[in-house]
Amino acid sequence: MLYRFMALGALLVFLAAGSARATIFGDVRGIVHDPVHRPIEGAQVSIHDRTSAWSKTTQTNAQG
Repeated sequence: MLYRFMALGALLVFLAAGSARATIFGDVRGIVHDPVHRPIEGAQVSIHDRTSAWSKTTQTNAQG
């Protein structure tokens, strides 16, 4: 009986470790502005992951 609980616990640990490596979805928001805090239209903004080759690039709109 004890071995059954230990096997179940080990299985749960392995499943939890797999989900911990899963991708996390989210948003990144911000405003690009000049020194007098006016939004900059058309600025190129990039974000990348340190541990993989993933990256995303976009340009700002009229609101920066």
